[in-house]
Amino acid sequence: MVTTITQSAREIYADGGSILRNVWMGDDDDAIRMFYGEIIENDSPVMGRRQELYQKDDQPWDPFDSLGHGVVLRKRLYLADTCGDEVWLAFVASELHGNQATLRIVVNGNETLRAPSAVATPNAVQYSANSYRRQDWIWSRWYYVQIPAEHMVAGKNLIELSSQDGAEGWRIMFGDYRDYHRGARPSDCPEHSSSKSTDGGLSFEMDNLGPTGDAEGEYIVRLALRRYRRSGFIMSQVIDVSGQSDDGIKTPVRVRSIDLHTDCCTPYGSGIIMSFRWGDTPYYDAAHWSDWQPVALGAGPVAVAGRYIQWQAEMYTTNRTVSPELKSVTVQAEWQPAEPVNRMQVREIDNAAIMRSSYDFANEQYEHPKLQQLRQMCDLDDVIAGAETDWEMIQRLMRWAYLLPLPNCIICPWDSRQWLSIERDAQGQIVTGTYRGRRRDKMCLYSNVLLTQMLLACGIPARHVNINSETISGHEVCEAWSNTHRKWIHLDATRDFYWEATETGEPLSTLQVHDELVRHLDKPERWDDPFMRRLTDEVLKDMQIRTYEKGEWVPQEDAGSHIYQTTAHFRIVPRNDYFSRPYPLPISQGADVWGWDGYLNWADDMAPPMLHFTHHTNRPADMYWTCNQTRMTLEQTGPEHLTVHLEHDMPEFAHFEMRIGDQSWAVVKSGCTIHMPVGMTELSVRAVNTVGLPGPE
Repeated sequence: MVTTITQSAREIYADGGSILRNVWMGDDDDAIRMFYGEIIENDSPVMGRRQELYQKDDQPWDPFDSLGHGVVLRKRLYLADTCGDEVWLAFVASELHGNQATLRIVVNGNETLRAPSAVATPNAVQYSANSYRRQDWIWSRWYYVQIPAEHMVAGKNLIELSSQDGAEGWRIMFGDYRDYHRGARPSDCPEHSSSKSTDGGLSFEMDNLGPTGDAEGEYIVRLALRRYRRSGFIMSQVIDVSGQSDDGIKTPVRVRSIDLHTDCCTPYGSGIIMSFRWGDTPYYDAAHWSDWQPVALGAGPVAVAGRYIQWQAEMYTTNRTVSPELKSVTVQAEWQPAEPVNRMQVREIDNAAIMRSSYDFANEQYEHPKLQQLRQMCDLDDVIAGAETDWEMIQRLMRWAYLLPLPNCIICPWDSRQWLSIERDAQGQIVTGTYRGRRRDKMCLYSNVLLTQMLLACGIPARHVNINSETISGHEVCEAWSNTHRKWIHLDATRDFYWEATETGEPLSTLQVHDELVRHLDKPERWDDPFMRRLTDEVLKDMQIRTYEKGEWVPQEDAGSHIYQTTAHFRIVPRNDYFSRPYPLPISQGADVWGWDGYLNWADDMAPPMLHFTHHTNRPADMYWTCNQTRMTLEQTGPEHLTVHLEHDMPEFAHFEMRIGDQSWAVVKSGCTIHMPVGMTELSVRAVNTVGLPGPE
């Protein structure tokens, strides 16, 4: 028998079981190409402000150098090659209210001028509104200035920033090297590529950065190159080449050979290298699978010894202005049935679909001593006692994070125990906060990091999420995985609410709120032409989502629309193991504009990738992988015997459990063989985590 399985580029890209990195496919594209855009930077580890210097003489200490008479700021960035379509300088700056100074940018001796924002980008109101900390300066923002590509050189590029005629009006952000260990990977080393002159460029020093003139660090200045990445990677989900469905009972087969074909386009200087591997389990297991084997396209069938295969495509280009294009992959298999058996049948099945991210996410141990200390000090067992579902637990914990006092908030925010101050009344109950309005006190970051860690302490997957739009400062929230709803749900402990669909009442993820926002956009969001000025009251009234809130607190009213409009861009820190591994992390999340380059960012056609970040995805599986699910694959191995293969996506997995008919739950391993008596029998499986919480059956 011969089976032919063809996957189009769209099917491959949308498949939650595929792994794709450094590639992209837009809504109207007919092929997968490599990601278009590359960042050259060395400031990410120090992007932010130092906790130790945050307050000085009761005045905020800002990590900015002001440009004025005689001040020239210098940055060196290395380019391996200059091939590409466009070059943009991306930097964090702020302007004076009413700024009339022109920014002078010199790259390798070539001058580019950037007029004040009121002149250069009149539609970009984020550059001329929203004072922050000092009322005379506008909130810090990312700025982008196109640099002629011919001004760049292969090797070290010298970038200098100053104010034309020495007029005051611009400040450039820098990061202090004393914080480098907080934001860097262990293998990273400071490059010492920034310096400052106070004599008009006659001399430069590296240890005089900052408002006090005594710091070493890096100016937050990056090169954003409009060109394709050098390489990309695609790995398919596991494929049963016999074509038998996972939602039935598979019968034994013997696979003789497979043949792999691609429909692709490889412009000069680019290519795609294909390989595959095979095995006899429906998930990769090194003990039962082959190594990767190269595929010589057009060479004909290859003999294999397993019914399951995976293929991978390694894409590359040496000409950064072109990319290979993958349009489809076809697997053709020749196989034959093994010995016949009296086939069992499935009358009804609820088999979970597991979606996996292409990016690693490091989960904290639920039983970590610091998490369990938090659980005890916040009386979390009392908070969740009697909850009938995990969704009820989640809502109770959000309310509790909203109520707990947070008097000791600090800039480096990743250990909530450091800013909690638990006080108890005469009856031993925790004294909770009271607020004038719906919004609680303190910056939004702290209550939502607290909520994330309280959820983890109770064995519930959770993560921190940052949301922002070009004209709005941004917001910090939390998402938790709910077994009840089998999805990630947007939670906000700053106001004690979540979003829900107006018609159905279904709780929503941040992505679903984002999708409702971009549904109303007339064109893609751009930094120089943000959507906010075009959103009318009629558009906002057409929202098909609403905030869900209850209790005695003041309703959201206008705040709900404001937060809804903040979801054009959002990103996650791709880990929550802050206690097991304190660094690297953003050193001052939310205290200034976001610039740490370790985030995983959501982007799409209506909210394109932001120029200053490296990691973007528009694949839901990458940002919204599933959790706590168990998927089973049944193979009949005898007249009344089944081999049950199990896979899971549970953080802090402990073991599988199985129940046959009305028997009790029993611990099992994947690949076990069970006896199924004649007649109708119900088979249930689930995963259990390290704190004893089971996933859905």
